[in-house]
Amino acid sequence: MGISTRGAAALSTSLWLALALVALPTAVVAKQPTIKAFFGHFAGKGITKSSAAEYYGLNNRDMDVTIADSGDGGFQVSWKTIRRRKKGAKKASTVMTFVPAEMKGLWRAKKSGNMLAGERMAWARIQGRALLVYVAGIRKQTGRLHLSIYSRRLAPAGLYLQFRRIEEGRPVRFVEALLKRTR
Repeated sequence: MGISTRGAAALSTSLWLALALVALPTAVVAKQPTIKAFFGHFAGKGITKSSAAEYYGLNNRDMDVTIADSGDGGFQVSWKTIRRRKKGAKKASTVMTFVPAEMKGLWRAKKSGNMLAGERMAWARIQGRALLVYVAGIRKQTGRLHLSIYSRRLAPAGLYLQFRRIEEGRPVRFVEALLKRTR
């Protein structure tokens, strides 16, 4: 007994669909950018939302991010933030250098330390079109865990930044910004 024309067409469509589903993960992985795609200087404004928003309100931030080759298979991220409040502006800046970690696809901060000694531990990875930087620590005074997650997703004009700060599993602060590539 043979396959009808309609059955053959359905089988052919099913085979193509199955092949597409098998090839899809490979195609998605192939499109994931390398760290070099994130290199550049980016600037813009963002909004901060915090768990104490009723008291502090929403805060505006001016942000500046530079991601560059560190020359050792890793990269350096530096960022500056100016938080604008009713009482004035507060400036902060950070520089972190990451080197390839023992686990494929991860980088560790050169200055990652012992969290139980009050030092921060930091690592980075690329997920899809986003460079994720994690910074974890334990507060010396309370022993409470805090985690900061910086997501910098490639966008047509630059980077879409999301920052989340979590303490003891509770979201404490959230920042969103669209940063334009300036070089």
